[in-house]
Amino acid sequence: MSRDFVGPVSSGPFRYSVSSGLLVEIVDHTDTYDIKRHARCSPSYLHSLLTWVDPGPVLTKKGKPKVRQPPPHEDKPAHFYEAQLIHYGLEPFTSKAAAKKALLEAIENADGELKVSDSVKNLERRMKEEYDRKKVKKEKEYREERRRREEKEREDTRKRKRVEKELTKEILEDCEKLGKKVKTSPEKK
Repeated sequence: MSRDFVGPVSSGPFRYSVSSGLLVEIVDHTDTYDIKRHARCSPSYLHSLLTWVDPGPVLTKKGKPKVRQPPPHEDKPAHFYEAQLIHYGLEPFTSKAAAKKALLEAIENADGELKVSDSVKNLERRMKEEYDRKKVKKEKEYREERRRREEKEREDTRKRKRVEKELTKEILEDCEKLGKKVKTSPEKK
């Protein structure tokens, strides 16, 4: 199958599909209460986000701020950091400051090599296996449905040809009868 017709597999806050991998779903508690989904980011990326320091404005040679400045740094929302904590098997915090602090401490305690917990790895493996089972089942159902559809089309084609043949035969018989009447009519006169 060229397309992925299998829906995602969910377990708690985790959601797995082949197209997006493992995601964590978090309810955004700001305004809309939307569900936000986040993939796991690398520890190095998280460390760069968590330790970012504003370099200040870009200056001209004379020491004055340039008119055109680079775009400002945009920090990620709280639900992003909460999702990253869950991805790494750490205690989640809904507060942005607490979540950032917990992530930074975990990264620094692991010397920048933050590892995914075994429980999350096992859950991801089980979800992938379940997804693969669903995919195999769906592909089998798809092939069976396609086989039934093709068989029905073949049967419909056979019926249509049989009906066309019968109709053609009847028309030829009727033409023969009409043809004979036409031939015999002038003879009677």
